[in-house]
This record gives sequence, C-alpha cells and structure tokens, in this order.
Amino acid sequence: MALTFTDRFGREHNLALDVETVDRIKASTDIDLLGKPKDVAAAYNKVMEDVRILLNVAWHIIKPQAEKCGITIESFRESINGDVIEAMAGAFTEAIANFSPTHLRKVILAAWGKQQELN
Repeated sequence: MALTFTDRFGREHNLALDVETVDRIKASTDIDLLGKPKDVAAAYNKVMEDVRILLNVAWHIIKPQAEKCGITIESFRESINGDVIEAMAGAFTEAIANFSPTHLRKVILAAWGKQQELN
C-alpha cells in the first residue's frame, strides 16, 4: 500500500496526515482522527463504510495542494471511479496507520488486510 492514489485523469494525490490536516478534516466533516484509539477506530470505520464520506475526507486532505494546481472539488469528484475508490481507500488506510502510534500500525494494517481478503 502507499499513501498516494492516482485518479482517472492520471493525477496523483497524497493522503499523508498531520495534525493540521486532521484538524481541517474535523472542522469540515466532523470526522475526528485525533482522539482515543477506540474513537479513531470508529471514525475510520465510518469513513470506510461510506464512499461519500471517504471522498470528502480525501478532498480535505488534498485540498491545499489541489487548489494550488487548479483542481476544484467538482473536478476531483469527476476523476473518481470504482478502481480509484479502492486505491483511495488503501491510501487512506496507510495514512491512518502512519499517523497512528507505532504500536497501533500493525493492528490497523492487519485489519485492512483481512478486510481485503473478505472482498
């Protein structure tokens, strides 16, 4: 897995997280990725269960760089299809794992791996 995904127009987007980005996500979507592990897990599950929420969270992660490149939210949403959603979900999972404390990374990635096996 990687922190990046490529949209159907060939543009690469990086979903790396930091505290500023996580606060922007919370302010815009009410998804809190900076809390107790059980609360972050619940937020992660909420994002992964609803493609529209995943798209909104991804947009708020890439928004500053996207806007510098002239990419609007409409253009971003038009660039997303099924394969891109799958890649975006993987990149978001990797981003959550990398943003989490070391002892939680393996747990997050193992859970994602099992979920992929079921799909």
